[in-house]
Amino acid sequence: MSGVELLGLLLTSSFLSAGLTSGISWLIGRANYKREYYKKLIDRRLFAFEKVESIVASLSSFVHRPDGTLCPFICGGGAERWDVFKLRLFDSQTNRLWLGRRSASVLTDPNVFVIDFGSVVSKEPFPDTALEEFGAINAHRFREFRYQLHNAIQDDLREMTDIKPFLKRREPEEAADFSPESIVRPRP
Repeated sequence: MSGVELLGLLLTSSFLSAGLTSGISWLIGRANYKREYYKKLIDRRLFAFEKVESIVASLSSFVHRPDGTLCPFICGGGAERWDVFKLRLFDSQTNRLWLGRRSASVLTDPNVFVIDFGSVVSKEPFPDTALEEFGAINAHRFREFRYQLHNAIQDDLREMTDIKPFLKRREPEEAADFSPESIVRPRP
């Protein structure tokens, strides 16, 4: 083998190995980028689920009224507690994009329930009493909402790491009826 052939062979193998190394590096970089992107999506989804879980925790506590009925603590704790609950609910709505399909659907309608009654309570002379009465009358609604939201979170958490279906467009599932007509109002 002559010097020119040897030099040509060395240069060809160098270019081939450089090209192969660069191709493999590109594939590894692409896989790492995709993995990091999925990690960020999962982190955002976990954050959104934590927000919703705080709503479920708020709906889990009840207080006994003097007449023996139960009232959700968010209503029996006064207007301040109700306002904290509303803020949690609205904060969860802003993170709704990161929730699963079922959790997002269940979380949508109660906003009407909370906003509609909130506007009524603000006009009452004794808002704490009106809230407590509202909570006692609608305690079954709060339990139903907590139950549906808890089950939706459990279902969606099972599929949380499966990112590809999450990224596809989805139609919302049918949620519970929390329309203004279905809300039982306290007697004046």
